[in-house]
Amino acid sequence: MARKKRRSRMDRKRTRPRQKGWGKWLYVLPLAALLIGIGGGWLLARQRGVGLTAPKIRLAPISQLSEEIAKAPRAEQEAYRFAIANPEILSKLPCYCGCGGIGHKSNLDCFIKRFDPDGSIVFDDHALK
Repeated sequence: MARKKRRSRMDRKRTRPRQKGWGKWLYVLPLAALLIGIGGGWLLARQRGVGLTAPKIRLAPISQLSEEIAKAPRAEQEAYRFAIANPEILSKLPCYCGCGGIGHKSNLDCFIKRFDPDGSIVFDDHALK
């Protein structure tokens, strides 16, 4: 007489038919709601421009540069143009290039020696070197 093999608990789980009804939707619905909420929040922030756009950088016109600086590579020109348009920012930043020995006190000093009362600018060529 042949004995019938007993099925283990794992075998019974594998052959169990899938549940019908709301069981699978209990996981899908919260996930869908979360994704819709994140996407909607991103769209609203983008429409309002909150935190997703870079700040506009102010640059002085090229006409304010000296002839020597106007002939320099574009990156150096833009650095000088930024220094002209934003001296209050650069005056608060320390310089780490070792130019303190020549009297520079801030990053602005690497670009501009002084602003004259008549509106003219005396440039420092230290940033060109």
